Amino acid sequence: MAAVLVVHGLLLLAPSWRDWRWTPPMAPTKRSASVTLAAVRPLPPPAAAAPAVQPHAAPPKPQPKATARPPAVASTTASAVQPASPDSVAQEGAEPGLPDIGGLMPELPTLTLPQPLQLRYSAQRNDGQPGQAELQWQPDAQGEHYTLHWQVNLPGGRGEQDWQSSGELGDQGLLPVRMVERKRGKDQHAVNFQREKRLISFSGPSGMQRLVPGTQDRASWLLQLPMIVQALGNGVDVGTLVTLPVATVRGDLEFWQFEVQAGPPLILPGQAHAWPAWRLVREPQRPYDQRIEVWLARERGMLPAQLRFTTVPGEASLMLTVQDGLPPPAETSASAPQPGHAGRP
Repeated sequence: MAAVLVVHGLLLLAPSWRDWRWTPPMAPTKRSASVTLAAVRPLPPPAAAAPAVQPHAAPPKPQPKATARPPAVASTTASAVQPASPDSVAQEGAEPGLPDIGGLMPELPTLTLPQPLQLRYSAQRNDGQPGQAELQWQPDAQGEHYTLHWQVNLPGGRGEQDWQSSGELGDQGLLPVRMVERKRGKDQHAVNFQREKRLISFSGPSGMQRLVPGTQDRASWLLQLPMIVQALGNGVDVGTLVTLPVATVRGDLEFWQFEVQAGPPLILPGQAHAWPAWRLVREPQRPYDQRIEVWLARERGMLPAQLRFTTVPGEASLMLTVQDGLPPPAETSASAPQPGHAGRP
């Protein structure tokens, strides 16, 4: 019976059994990423390459403030004087942080030193108060050192003020070593010229200045200027420029530029005859600075016969007129050049 049932079951499944075939399993496929294609567009031109980022450099060290380059000591319309190159100014021994004045000025001509003298001046302010002034010049017997004393005494509570300069002498004139400014007989300020270090130091201000060839103080310039003009000889004419470096008690190194200007002969009180004179003018360099006018007596050793100091802006002025002490007139040639005439000084 059981065998009959098995046979019947096989007959029922026969159609399906005949259709069945063994199919070997297929190897699994690798799944791809889904990509959506967009319309093809032209590619933009390649962008310029960005500049490479440079590492931050250390900020440059601040350079010392340079002093304006001055003109030559004596530059004339007749014969130009070329300044020296910057490399020709030695800087050995100078301390860092000082202003570099660069190439400065040529060597001065050989100057002739005046004999010992004592010039006395009347001092007249424009407010009518008279006073006195005196210039004492004393070189030593060997011609190697000097002392110079410049004193102004004014009434009205201003008292006495003087400047005493001392130093050495050379072919280029006065070489100050120390200048002391006094008021009412008491030392107020001092300027020291450290020539071995080529530096100028001051008793008040803490800074220093480089020692420029030909530098003068507030007293020595009164003789250095006449000696330069005298050394120029016939090269002096209207428009001639003479520049003096001057160290002040404020700690500054100023370059005083004097210009020869036209003017008639100098007429002094009590003199029967006019004196041929060069009139040199230094204009102020800043507000409330001084305009300085100097009349150099051409036949009296080129010494300062008259000076006028005027504060600008303003009207305050001081006129100094020599009373005695000038040497006798020197013999001059009738063909010597005369200054121009453009009104009274």
